[in-house]
Amino acid sequence: MDDPLEVLKPIKGKPQKRRFATIDIEATDWVNPYAVGFYDGDEYFDFLGPDCIDRALRFVLQPQYRGRWIYAHNGGNYDFLFFVRRLLEREMERNFKTEITPIGSCMFRVDVFEMDRRGEKKSTAEEKTVRWTFIDSARLMPIRLNDLGETFSIGKKVELQMSYNELALPENRPVMRDYLRQDCVLLYRAVEKIQDTINKLGGQIGPTLPATALDLFRRRYLREYIHTNRHFSGCPDRGKPPKDSDCKGCAHEFIRGAYYGGRSEIFRMFFKPSKGHEKAYLYDVNSMYSACMLEAMPVGPGYVVDEEVDEAFIYRNAKLKTGIVDCDVYVPNVYLPPLPVRAENGGKLIFPVGRFRGTWDTAELTLLREVGGRVEKVHKSIWFDQASIFTGFVHAIYKYRDKGSPSWNKGMDWIAKILLNSAYGKFAMKEERTRYVVHPEEIEGLTPVDLVSDIWTEDVRVSPSYIVPQLAVHITALARRMLWIILRDVVASGGRVYYCDTDSVICSGAQFPTGKALGALKLEETITRGEFVLPKLYLIQTESMNPKKKREKDIKVRAKGMGPGIRLGESGDDPLDGQLSEAEFVDIVRAGAPVMRNRLTKFREALLDFSKTKLTFPRVIPTKKEIQSEYDKRIVLDDYDTAPLVLGNS
Repeated sequence: MDDPLEVLKPIKGKPQKRRFATIDIEATDWVNPYAVGFYDGDEYFDFLGPDCIDRALRFVLQPQYRGRWIYAHNGGNYDFLFFVRRLLEREMERNFKTEITPIGSCMFRVDVFEMDRRGEKKSTAEEKTVRWTFIDSARLMPIRLNDLGETFSIGKKVELQMSYNELALPENRPVMRDYLRQDCVLLYRAVEKIQDTINKLGGQIGPTLPATALDLFRRRYLREYIHTNRHFSGCPDRGKPPKDSDCKGCAHEFIRGAYYGGRSEIFRMFFKPSKGHEKAYLYDVNSMYSACMLEAMPVGPGYVVDEEVDEAFIYRNAKLKTGIVDCDVYVPNVYLPPLPVRAENGGKLIFPVGRFRGTWDTAELTLLREVGGRVEKVHKSIWFDQASIFTGFVHAIYKYRDKGSPSWNKGMDWIAKILLNSAYGKFAMKEERTRYVVHPEEIEGLTPVDLVSDIWTEDVRVSPSYIVPQLAVHITALARRMLWIILRDVVASGGRVYYCDTDSVICSGAQFPTGKALGALKLEETITRGEFVLPKLYLIQTESMNPKKKREKDIKVRAKGMGPGIRLGESGDDPLDGQLSEAEFVDIVRAGAPVMRNRLTKFREALLDFSKTKLTFPRVIPTKKEIQSEYDKRIVLDDYDTAPLVLGNS
């Protein structure tokens, strides 16, 4: 499958220093904007009053800001909604076309193009198209704005002694303007710090953190071509550019069958102190995925084995190569099965016993022998040579996390952490996307959302050369293997496992050595009681106290999707900071009572509301947050221990 069109090459040339600006909105009751701040790095401007969105947008869409990336922190969930609403209105139709790129339910990028008199995208001698790009900076720096200021030692937000609605009162205007200005300047300095750091490391910032990490790897550390292996050797579209190919990647489709997420499971529903298990411990692995990237990776042109081979062939080959194998397996009735499967009821990741078929990387598949299982029939496999391609990148970046170094600083530590944690994800990026287009110059190939508002969707397929799914498959398989070994060691030493989540484990009756090295265990919490309800929904009481918490400082509630949301009427920043109390946890879990909170409409639902009923967006919606399902990734026993699910014949 060796082909010059199917390789990932190093990026040549000096990293670009992007021009950018920052923007922020203040609103009463979250949805009534009355002020917009804009900072271009030299000057600050603000726009006040009920028409602030219109005036700010028209100011930004001027020639001097063409080509800039305009950042708003968490803009995809908030600020951009107001700008898009304005761009939908008819009086701006003749001048601009808007393309919206969503990630999930929110916008991550909004491109605004200037149109010429013929209704086509305007261009200049310097630029192919005249555009302004609004970017959600939270996709590059995924922490709160105030935490960014503290991390980089560049300042902090203005502390408010009043509610947001009080901030809007005329007598508080000087405070409001200082608050808004500081937010814009703080965000600019944070982006500037990230850009300067990435440039010095040899890379260039991209629109997202994974894109930035990949660019740095390709510019500074990639020495040889990486074969992408997009098509099987017999594919008639092998060697064609992706845009000219009817086959969208037959080999990639096969390889992606072995791409699974992190392991998140409950093994025991409760922890209560008992003899030999007086305390439980929460361990996690220092930069688990980065540690796995130090291993040999699947490289070179893959070769396919279509004919039936036996189990011995798989194990023999796996000693020197990495394989992706479609096969039937038998897993005996063990407590910790090693192989992931996507369940039929919603695609949850389960780890069953019994007889079943799947596709796995040999890093995981070879764990079968550890539990007395076997490969019963091989349908197809693809094999790669191995080489260490990320070692230089990982070691060079991880050294900035060494707190023992005289040159250590908190900002570089954080940048190194986020770069390493996101470096592998782009290799398995989805290629199919839906883009929203407002006031398009052509409608061929577009699907209307609302003809009156002139909103359309466009299905696009992006096939960049950095799509190399076997790399992401192997790294995630190695990570699950590492976690399985930790779980096995707990049980083998007489301990009990309660919970695991991707790179962490909660256990009792077993303690392990810890360290600061890459891939070493770190003791995060010592636990005195715990209740585990669903993956990412649990309560633990710890010996340590969290000084940032406003209440129940020793109680930690993890409740993905059930957080407090918007509390209307709170003064300043939310004093509970996204915390769920034990009482609320008990209401949700035991009484089944929903927690009532408010939330803003997401982009997709807001756009549909606007197109169907002309409802103004964003809107605040009262929302019930409640448990929608029972734990079904393992069988819960009478004593609240669990057993794995059984597939096929055990």
